[in-house]
Amino acid sequence: MATGWRTLLDLAAEVVTSATYPEERVRRQKARYLERLRVDEAEPRVQVGRLFRRLTYGDQGVGRPRRGTFETASRITRDDVARRYAETWVGSRAIIGVCGDLDPVEVRAPRPRARG
Repeated sequence: MATGWRTLLDLAAEVVTSATYPEERVRRQKARYLERLRVDEAEPRVQVGRLFRRLTYGDQGVGRPRRGTFETASRITRDDVARRYAETWVGSRAIIGVCGDLDPVEVRAPRPRARG
C-alpha cells in the first residue's frame, strides 16, 4: 500500500467532493431500505422498542423511530439526498487521516490539481 496510497486518497477525495447519486442506484438503495423497514414493522422486539421510546420521550427526536418510518422514507427522492449531501458534506471541512510507513512530508505536500 505504500505505493498506492496517493491514488486511494484521490479516490476517497473524489467520492467525498463529487457524489452524483445516479437515479437508478438511489431507487435500488431506497427499495432495500424500505424492505428493511417492512421487516421491522413485523418484528415484535422493534415494535416494543418504538413503543417504549414513544411513551418515554413523546414526539421528541429520541421518541421517534431512528430509521424513520415507511411513510417518511418512501417520500425521499434522489434530489432530497443530493440536497442533503450538499448541505452537510463540505470537502473543505473534511479531515482524512493517513497512517502507515509513509513520509509525513510527502503526505502533507500539496498535489497539483488535474486539469479537466
